[in-house]
Amino acid sequence: MDPDEGFSVGAKEIQAALKNAGFDPGYIDGKIGPKTQQAIKEFQRTKSLKIDGKVGPKTWAELSKYLSDQR
Repeated sequence: MDPDEGFSVGAKEIQAALKNAGFDPGYIDGKIGPKTQQAIKEFQRTKSLKIDGKVGPKTWAELSKYLSDQR
C-alpha cells in the first residue's frame, strides 16, 4: 500500500506554505506544475526528507507549519 494513499492536501495550500517558507512555487494557481515541484524538492532537501517532489504526510507535517504562521 502506498503510504501517501488517501492523503490529500490542496495545491493552493501547498503553494502558499512553500512561499511562506521561502521557496518560490511561482504563481499560486492551485496547480502542481514544474516550478511548484522544484520548490517542493528544495524544501524536502533542506528538511532532510525524501526528495520526490510529492507532498505526503511527512512533507506536509513540516510544510504545514509555514501555513499557520501567516494566519
